[in-house]
Amino acid sequence: MMSYHKKLDHFFKQRAESFSLNGINIDMNRKQSYVHSNIECEFKSLPKDAKWVDNSNLDYNDSSYVSSSNESEYDFHGKIELHFINFNYDFSYIPEKEIEKFREYMNGNEDLGDWDIDFHDHWVMNHSTTPYQFSKGNYSIDGKEFEDYLILNRDFYSEDYGDNVFEEPFNGVNSMVNYKGYLIFHPTENKFVPVSLICTGSYLHDQLNLDIVFNDKKQLKELAEIFDGSSEFRYTSDVADYVLKLNQDYKV
Repeated sequence: MMSYHKKLDHFFKQRAESFSLNGINIDMNRKQSYVHSNIECEFKSLPKDAKWVDNSNLDYNDSSYVSSSNESEYDFHGKIELHFINFNYDFSYIPEKEIEKFREYMNGNEDLGDWDIDFHDHWVMNHSTTPYQFSKGNYSIDGKEFEDYLILNRDFYSEDYGDNVFEEPFNGVNSMVNYKGYLIFHPTENKFVPVSLICTGSYLHDQLNLDIVFNDKKQLKELAEIFDGSSEFRYTSDVADYVLKLNQDYKV
């Protein structure tokens, strides 16, 4: 039986090997541009008698797990962010005047909020797929609270793209999608357990992050505080922590 920490170690080693195979090299002290997406999900250990009931049509997918007991097998639940990142993103196709304006937005120009939406719709979204990288969040086990990485089994999978990449959550009416067939590694039971995984309705679709230096704590702090901490750049510290772990321990 593999412990939680050994399972995390195995997970990060696999990620580092994947980076190497795909030619992704990250220097913590040099500017890095990437595209980031995320999906916020609530999860909960499923009851032993839970079954997936398909309730969908051409317009609406209301499929979900149902149970007669409604008693989770484990007291294990929480809210996590699924992070998708396309590292070493080549944005050279975007006109320089648009990039310069985006730099203004990244510097905290709130007047460019509506412009930024149009910018991403036209220049960034759907220009490439964004691979799943990691999940991290707050969770509870037997009443005790934790904040850390959690490991999905399988990696998030997009049916539309047929790959482990971001897919905008939409069930035909809203973004509160029920995901089928996921397990999360239970940190104290030391095994994967079946969970309900439901998008809260909050997600980020293909956000460009320009010239990020992952070792520059001042820059990361300033980005996190843009627009009173409500901007898309509040996740840069989580991405930096992930990259730092890969660099320090696994030499990406």
